[in-house]
Amino acid sequence: MWVCLGGCVWVVGRVGWACEMVFEIVCASVYWLQCVLRSGLVVISGIIVLAIPNFSTLMALVGSSCCTFLAFILPGLFHWMIFKK
Repeated sequence: MWVCLGGCVWVVGRVGWACEMVFEIVCASVYWLQCVLRSGLVVISGIIVLAIPNFSTLMALVGSSCCTFLAFILPGLFHWMIFKK
């Protein structure tokens, strides 16, 4: 229970920080729309955290696969694309 609650609190902070630029670009003049979109994202993320029993394992798998792709695959691919003849 406490782990899920902690995940929800983390999601609230993360979504607010990550979506700030998007909200400013998409709906800069409509403040209530920013609040509705942010609240909706937080609620959906909280439901996902509470619904998936091993959410931390899933996030570890996704994070490790993305980091491996960024660290090993993309640099070689970019080098190949820049210096191919």
